[in-house]
Amino acid sequence: MKKNFQIIGVLVLIWFSFFCTEKTATVIKNADEIMSKINEEKEKYNTKYIDAIIVKDTIIPGKSGLIVNIDKSYEKMKRIGKYNPSLYIYDKEKPSISVDDNYDKYIIKGNSKKRKVSLIFNGTIEEVKKIYDELKNNSINVSYMLEDNKYDDLIKYTKNENIDLIMNSEIKDKYKNIYCYNSEKNKDFLQYCISNKYHSIIPTITVEDELYKKIKQNLEPGIIVFVNINNNTSYEIPTTINYLKSKGYELSNLTSLIEE
Repeated sequence: MKKNFQIIGVLVLIWFSFFCTEKTATVIKNADEIMSKINEEKEKYNTKYIDAIIVKDTIIPGKSGLIVNIDKSYEKMKRIGKYNPSLYIYDKEKPSISVDDNYDKYIIKGNSKKRKVSLIFNGTIEEVKKIYDELKNNSINVSYMLEDNKYDDLIKYTKNENIDLIMNSEIKDKYKNIYCYNSEKNKDFLQYCISNKYHSIIPTITVEDELYKKIKQNLEPGIIVFVNINNNTSYEIPTTINYLKSKGYELSNLTSLIEE
C-alpha cells in the first residue's frame, strides 16, 4: 500500500511539473513581442465567410472564411525572427449555410466573388475524347456528360484522372466527382442524388450553336454553361477560351466552381 502511495505521489509530481512547465511556456510565449503583435493585428487579417444563397429550390455556393491560426503563424514568424503579416497561416471557416448541407437544392451558378466560368461538354464518348485532348493540352479544366453513358471508357481513356462526370440518370458504378444534371427537376432522380450525396446542377445557359456569342452575351462570374458538342460549338472553343481569358476569367470544372 505504501509503495502504491509513493508511485501516486511521483506521478502527481511529474504531472504538476509538466503542468507548470506548460504554463510557464505559455506565459513566456504570450509575452513575446511577435505573439503580442499577432494578437493585436490578427482581426485585420481574418476574413468572414459568405453564406450560400438559397432561393426556393435553388442554391448558389457561399465562400469560406479565413481565420488566422495564431500558434502556427507564431511558430513560422519565430523561425524568421520577426513579425511579418505575409507569413500568417490561416484555417478555413465553413459557411453556416453551405452547399454541402443542401443536396436537395439545385446549384444554378458559382459564387460571384470568384471570377470563374464552368463549361460542361455533352456528347458521345468519341466527341468527348476529342474535346478532352484539346483542352488537356492547354491545361483547361471542364466537366463532361456522355450521351451514350460510356463513362468506364472515359475513365480508362483519361487514365483515372480525377475529372468531373455529369450524370442525367441513375448509375450502378461509382465514380469520383459525380454531379447530377437535372434541368427538368425530376424529383425521383433528385432523391437518388440526395441519397448518394451528389450535387444537382441546372446550367445557367445551354448552348447548341454560337458558343462564343452566347457566352459573351451572358458572361458573368460563376455561370455554368452546358455545351452540346457539334461542329459549330467545337469550332468555336478556342476563340471562346481566348475571349474568357482576355476578360480575366478562369475556366474551371464544377468541383472548383462550387468549392466554398
